[in-house]
Amino acid sequence: MSFPLEDERQVIALITNKHVVEDASEVTAICHLAKGDAPSGQFVSCTIPTTSDFVFNHKAKDVDLCALLFGPILHQAEEKAPFYSFNHSTPL
Repeated sequence: MSFPLEDERQVIALITNKHVVEDASEVTAICHLAKGDAPSGQFVSCTIPTTSDFVFNHKAKDVDLCALLFGPILHQAEEKAPFYSFNHSTPL
């Protein structure tokens, strides 16, 4: 999911439940590497800490949702090799 910012940029985030990450020190995403414009069948692990710099809890304490910034995961994947992605630019 992406969230628009005031200056027309967007922030990509993963939405999950607070209880899923609350006792974790980090979250690992498995990114599919690319072979040209297609998936390669190879994967790379990318990890981010579950600190307040990367995880944003829903403001209402009784709502079990949070957002994890996905940009740091994408940057890690890009540093290792081209990763496979698809166009998911449908506006919210």
